[in-house]
Amino acid sequence: MSSSFVTQGSGTPRNVRVRMRAEMTGSGSPVGSCTAAGTLPVNGTGSVSCTNTSSAWASWYRGAELSEGAEPYQAIAHVVAQALDPGEVTGVRDQVDNQFRNLRRELDGKKNCRRTLASAPLRHAVYIAHAPLGPWDDYCTYVLPSAIEETPAFDRRSLEMVRSYHFPGGEFADDAKGLFKDTVTDGQLHKILDRGLGDPASFTKNSQGYYEKTFPSPGVGYDAKVNGGKDAEFVTLVINTAGDVVTMFPHN
Repeated sequence: MSSSFVTQGSGTPRNVRVRMRAEMTGSGSPVGSCTAAGTLPVNGTGSVSCTNTSSAWASWYRGAELSEGAEPYQAIAHVVAQALDPGEVTGVRDQVDNQFRNLRRELDGKKNCRRTLASAPLRHAVYIAHAPLGPWDDYCTYVLPSAIEETPAFDRRSLEMVRSYHFPGGEFADDAKGLFKDTVTDGQLHKILDRGLGDPASFTKNSQGYYEKTFPSPGVGYDAKVNGGKDAEFVTLVINTAGDVVTMFPHN
């Protein structure tokens, strides 16, 4: 099957997603259909196929085998192609990220977290929860610098960043970096983040202007190989003032 694609947007995607329905006839009569979905290259040639397993086709085929003459059959395919302009991808992802942040704030609100300001020089924002909800820890006691505008949360970009730098096989992972176990899921990363936010230790501002905190979290990863690669006992969390997770990694 050959495909061509024309766009008035900012670019042409590499592939298009297609859905196909093939209607079959045998000796001029309908003998069932089949459906399939797949991906085709733009302005190229690819293959999408399906198998007709209907009883009508099986019955006609048995009869055709016993027939002494030719028994013609054909399939007519109807194909719908779908593609997203690459220029729209960033916008769609940003919408998803914003929806996630709004949901996280809503969940925090349903957990009845209250915000108060301490009189310490750094002016901590303390969140105290009274009721559990969802996959997060039963209580949230978030001690945050007053400069932090939002409750820190993972989004798509920060999850990809952590997986690129601090997971086995990550694009930027190396022997000098602590690595999470490859079995750690995104959901578990969220829980580790919440554990760090709830840890009583304070955030400190580093030389890059980010805020970081180290907290106990054994069993989730390994120290850097240059340091021996042993099971890590701690995780360091780094956030910016907007509440974005800059990075998070295990170490000793």
